[in-house]
Amino acid sequence: MADFETALNRIADRSISIVKEARDLLRDVISDACKTLSAAEGSILIPTPERTHLQFLVSINPELDRSDFTFPTSESVSGFVFNSGQAIAKINPESEIRDEADQISKVETQLLMAVPITDSNRILGVATFVNRTGKKKDKPFSPADLETAQSLGEIFSAGLKFFQQVALSADLTRVDLSELASELGTSSPADVATDGETDDFRDTARLVEISQALQDSERSLLNDMAGLLLEHSRRNQDEF
Repeated sequence: MADFETALNRIADRSISIVKEARDLLRDVISDACKTLSAAEGSILIPTPERTHLQFLVSINPELDRSDFTFPTSESVSGFVFNSGQAIAKINPESEIRDEADQISKVETQLLMAVPITDSNRILGVATFVNRTGKKKDKPFSPADLETAQSLGEIFSAGLKFFQQVALSADLTRVDLSELASELGTSSPADVATDGETDDFRDTARLVEISQALQDSERSLLNDMAGLLLEHSRRNQDEF
């Protein structure tokens, strides 16, 4: 039984590390974008399960990258971009929320640019860029910078969807491992979904599988349904 447990934990650990690698990849993508835009810092924010706040998924600022700080979608520049789908650039954006974020990041936000990360008609998150570097250190983000950032949004979307798909696959794998451990009569690997979430994960994966055979408009609708189901399952996870 010990050998079974070791093998199951090995696979579970690998599923966790693959998710970390996907997150690291997303961080590298935003870092490359910062170099292209001469931005000092950049982050990707995603909605909380309730979609009332935005949280940092990755950031090249180490403090923000490991922070659980959230921006309310109703009271922040990033929230405006998330709700409206409109990109925006600001000089000296002042708000209590931004001041709190600056205290965490240990960086004063003098210049801010935020663009939506979209998939068809669905907004997945927001990419933000703070301050400038090099020869553009004292220059605001220009309309050309805004256009470039919006073009990069397609890449952010691909990277973010890749991360979400990897995370879902990892969740499903750990569910399978938990069920297998029960059948083998050995200890279940740590960090697996509860029994009540198993069907949610499997239904989400099945929806994604079915979508591959559909027309673009039908696939978009089904993918939206899969996204909502996954958010519901993760919301339940957060409550335990």
